[in-house]
Amino acid sequence: MVRAAYTSLKQAALLSWGMPTPTHPSADDPAAAELQADGLRLRPLRPEHAVAMYPVLADPAIYTHLDYGPPPSLGYLREVFTQLAQGGSADGTEVWLNWVVWVTGPHGGEEAAGYVQATVIAPGTCWVAYVFGSRFHGRGIARRATAAMVEHLHAHCGITLLLASAEAAHGRSIHLMQQLGMRPATPEEAAPLGLRPSEVLYLRVLPPV
Repeated sequence: MVRAAYTSLKQAALLSWGMPTPTHPSADDPAAAELQADGLRLRPLRPEHAVAMYPVLADPAIYTHLDYGPPPSLGYLREVFTQLAQGGSADGTEVWLNWVVWVTGPHGGEEAAGYVQATVIAPGTCWVAYVFGSRFHGRGIARRATAAMVEHLHAHCGITLLLASAEAAHGRSIHLMQQLGMRPATPEEAAPLGLRPSEVLYLRVLPPV
């Protein structure tokens, strides 16, 4: 799990590096595509997914290293998903790309395991985040799903700079970032982004598309 980074401070830092403001994807944009990854299906997040995701996100074990807690109700989660499904912030400074990850359940059929997300804060640059229920840990699901999202973002959305932050004590998330080919940021790279002292920044530069 990596904390989603939607703060204006981080956006301001990227703008200070001379990067322009992103634009929201259109309805037929490849960012809205359904993805598949080695037995997983990634569907663009919709408000109706709140029903399947509520029991996943109600798991208190997944919030040990996050700065927020479980959704207080199904209605609240549906409201959050409704906002995220709009695809970006009202001021146009962020584009929100979210996929719910579905796996084959123990009795057949599909069940939601978690979600992956990308917050585009400048053309070619995004924050990567992911949250999965604890009973799905240790099965490679987060790695496969996040890798599929990264591949899609690079090939179809022009993303060439990946950013992710996590609590320094959260070894599971740091291991996943390393599996995605991300490296620790230097103090100079991390300084403009306003992380908490307990957080670490990882990044990966991808080749031009």
